[in-house]
Amino acid sequence: RLFATLRSRIVCYFAIVLLPLLVILFYAYSHFLQNESRETLGRLSMTLEAGTQSVDTSIDAAKKACITLFYDNRVKRHLKPISLSSTEDRVAQVEIHSTINAMVAITDAVTETMLLYLDDQYVFSDGLYSFEDYFNTLYSFADYDADYWRSLLGQRIMLEMLPATQMTQKRVNTTQTVIPVVYTTSVSGRPVVAVIALSVDSMVATVRNNLFSQGVQLVILDKE
Repeated sequence: RLFATLRSRIVCYFAIVLLPLLVILFYAYSHFLQNESRETLGRLSMTLEAGTQSVDTSIDAAKKACITLFYDNRVKRHLKPISLSSTEDRVAQVEIHSTINAMVAITDAVTETMLLYLDDQYVFSDGLYSFEDYFNTLYSFADYDADYWRSLLGQRIMLEMLPATQMTQKRVNTTQTVIPVVYTTSVSGRPVVAVIALSVDSMVATVRNNLFSQGVQLVILDKE
């Protein structure tokens, strides 16, 4: 009985001594978790911001490239309907394709393709294509058919970003989500439409790669 009483006293003694210590340890651990959580969220926020700023910079560069295209003499002087183009124009128009390819390469981080047209006969892109062939057999936009692109001729549009759509590249049989950016102007009194297709997949990849480089794991679920 004496032993039982002594054991009870010892247990009570340790309980009295350890309880405040446990409370302090619990408080310290909770505080540590809160700080870690805040720091992790802060790092994640800064990393995401850096990734999105990189995408924004690339999009701005693509938009500027679209406008700059019309200040290039190689483009401006010879951008004419094929039916009105001289032999000299047709030779020089090859440079239009080269200029477009160069601009796409510069903004390759987000730009999938770039094109322009000034009638419903031909499209200047990485080559010269008939209007119908380009929008029906080369690049097919799910929500924007050839008639839609034709309807933009003569409209005044300053860098309008269209809702995202599925674009199919029929030459390589691939489909991806893009955001078309439309810009219209006039060259020698003729309305011209320029279009840049921004790749949503490339934007996501840019942000995700930036996160991975910082040691952050990101899972993106695509639910349709």
